[in-house]
Amino acid sequence: MELHLAKQSRKHTSKSLKVRLEDLLNKYHHHNEHVFYFAPTNTHKDMLNALACLEKQGYKAYLNEVKISADDKDFIYALHII
Repeated sequence: MELHLAKQSRKHTSKSLKVRLEDLLNKYHHHNEHVFYFAPTNTHKDMLNALACLEKQGYKAYLNEVKISADDKDFIYALHII
């Protein structure tokens, strides 16, 4: 499963990077990263599928929508792996 990472800046015009779920788990285990931010171009269904895959593998994870402005369309997904 590939997901789009959130951009570092809203003004940054390049394409968002794609990352596989296996790569996230590698960062979680080897680089001690627990929070990952994803672009709103990912469907909510894909994000829930990623969460379900993590839970199937025995991880506890939480998914949140983080608002970055007053507009409802301006948000990113935050995925916390515990």
